[in-house]
Amino acid sequence: MFHTFHVSPEIIKNIKDGKKRNALKGYYVPVEGKQIGLINSDTDKIDLVIKVGQIMDLTILSREEKNMIMDDENIQESLRPYFSCNYMYTIDSFETIQ
Repeated sequence: MFHTFHVSPEIIKNIKDGKKRNALKGYYVPVEGKQIGLINSDTDKIDLVIKVGQIMDLTILSREEKNMIMDDENIQESLRPYFSCNYMYTIDSFETIQ
């Protein structure tokens, strides 16, 4: 099965520019070492295929430690009460889809 996720064009650009190397999610999907399609939310087309590296379980961290991670990932303060930071998926590599 090939997993896909809708993401903003800004996130796609940040991955391409090397500014985004991780993804924070509230849920676990067993995709370590697998490819994931990233669908541009503006165009509804797959723009990138990323290869997931490690998946780190953040549920054991304190709220303060999670806030430090969200700082590093540039999650806005106003969104944090609604943002579940339970797992970090690392991005090993990506391929641009034409």
